[in-house]
Formats: sequence, C-alpha cells, structure tokens
Amino acid sequence: MVPNGQLAHVILFGTFAAFALLGGRLIDRRKRRESGDAWQRLRVGVVCAPRPPRLPRRVAVARLLSGVGLYAALIWLHPLLFGVSPLP
Repeated sequence: MVPNGQLAHVILFGTFAAFALLGGRLIDRRKRRESGDAWQRLRVGVVCAPRPPRLPRRVAVARLLSGVGLYAALIWLHPLLFGVSPLP
C-alpha cells in the first residue's frame, strides 16, 4: 500500500484494515440487537469456555518457521508471477 501510493490502493486496503480492526465489534453489536438476551447468554458461555491446551514448543516453532518460509517464498516468487517486486 505504501510503496504504490495510489489512492485506489489506499482506499481498498484501508477498508480491509478497518474491517479487520472493527468488524468483530460491529458484528457483536448487530447480533446483540437482533438476539437480545439470548446473545448475552451465548457470549457468557463462550467467554467462560475452557481454553484449548497449549501446543508443544516444537510444534509452535515448526509452525513459525513454516510461516516465515512461506512468506519468503511468496516474496521471492512475486516478481516471477506478477512481474513486479513487492520490495522497493
């Protein structure tokens, strides 16, 4: 978004970012208005639900390294697939 500097890209990706930040609250507000007390009971049940067990450290590190590797591969492949480097 920043390297391109075009207004259309700023509007498009800015909208995505705003929805990512505020979308959950907007959905909760709408569901609360539509469902009333039933929504509050459901919300309390979800908040009080037990947390899933933590992943073993080995699995967490493998997932992290896989994500970083995938990101690096996509950055490397971007010029080959689209003809433009995403890096300045």
